[in-house]
Amino acid sequence: ANIVMSENNLGGLGPDSGAEEIRLEGYYRLPDGTVLDMVVRVKDGSTYQSEDTSQNGLYGDGMTALVNVKDDTSVTVTVSLEASVGDFEFESQWYMTLYDFDTQKDPAKQVEEACIDDDQYADIAVADCDSMLVTRGLPNSCDGTRTDITHTTIVAQAVGFGCDNPLDSHDLTTIQCADCEQCVDTPSNAQYFPVNQKERAVMFRFPEGAESFDVTFSVTCTDCVFTGGRAFHIGTTSNLCEEDTPAPTLAPVPQPTPRPSIPPPTPRPSVSPAPTTLHTCGCPTAFDNVMAEATAIEDANANIVMSANNLGGLGPDSGAEEIRLEGYYRLPDGTVLDMVVRVKDGSTYQSEDTSQNGLYGDGMTALVNVKDDTSVTVTVSLEASVGDFEFESQWYMTLYDFDTQKDPAKQVEEACIDDDQYADIAVADCDSMLVTRGLPNSCDGTRTD
Repeated sequence: ANIVMSENNLGGLGPDSGAEEIRLEGYYRLPDGTVLDMVVRVKDGSTYQSEDTSQNGLYGDGMTALVNVKDDTSVTVTVSLEASVGDFEFESQWYMTLYDFDTQKDPAKQVEEACIDDDQYADIAVADCDSMLVTRGLPNSCDGTRTDITHTTIVAQAVGFGCDNPLDSHDLTTIQCADCEQCVDTPSNAQYFPVNQKERAVMFRFPEGAESFDVTFSVTCTDCVFTGGRAFHIGTTSNLCEEDTPAPTLAPVPQPTPRPSIPPPTPRPSVSPAPTTLHTCGCPTAFDNVMAEATAIEDANANIVMSANNLGGLGPDSGAEEIRLEGYYRLPDGTVLDMVVRVKDGSTYQSEDTSQNGLYGDGMTALVNVKDDTSVTVTVSLEASVGDFEFESQWYMTLYDFDTQKDPAKQVEEACIDDDQYADIAVADCDSMLVTRGLPNSCDGTRTD
């Protein structure tokens, strides 16, 4: 309730004078009561151009900061949380949200985009995959200067109007045609409504110790005819992960539109960190071409042979203590690899029926039977039958068929994987499974980093 904009001069372009930043004092409150300012500055080496800096600064009820960016330009800004006086150190994770990604009716005229390097954030949540194209794991940094990291892009896919801009980050809602003068006065605009503000927002979780992040905002156009630029909204925690009540009527899509299932609290009037885990559902992210790749692999896999089926030495066959599916995976250069499953050193495997193990169905999956009330850690690898090889591209594996007994007290299937092993994850639904990323420590508890 006490947020004050003390500076509004991003990149020295005004509308005020003073420090070349947007500073919202009293914006973020830590659990110990420390109150921090949110500060937006142009990153060193980046150039900021705007059509109308009078739009910049506090917006709506004051829970978001707005940055106007000129058509056919981009700018990288650093968003930080800072003490007005003195220093502080984050001892917990924190959250920020980017809002209101949209386009002109003709996307050749204006499209809003953003880019963030993947090593800056711990997790990401989106509520819809049709209003925005969110792609994670793209090669290199956003500015192309680092090749040892990947980045995430957010590209607007849906038409927006001034009336659908979020006034309150904790009250993202659905805007009906009747709520928008631009729609009421121009009935043809009704095709673009309703607009669900949650479906045009992205929330990031930042790790303990991080105090700032860089994000690049771009307004792309090939037919650049407008002179007002586009506005980007920055805020903290939001109600993005809460279910709408009642749920809005959405246009039909080929797949159900999954949305995060466990809502983080939305404290007000001061802004506090959201909960410890963020649930991300459904977006294709870096999986846009995975089905084409998988189809090519499947077409090449007519000659899969199970040459070993003796996981942990429990049978049903004898020989090497593994499950080996020869000819399982074909690389683009024609190299054919085996999929091998072994019990990890230090883990113990128990099974009620190892006759179930091995190739299943049409031979594209391997099955492992695990005894009730036990767990086992297995290592899944792709190996050349003879000689060595080196991966030169990304690859994909899927875990299937997670379910329970009718009475979950009797049997529930669970899995755990350390986050530093994979580059991205895709799930199609958040009601049939509870998928939680970013939990502390390794699965076995031996690593705290």
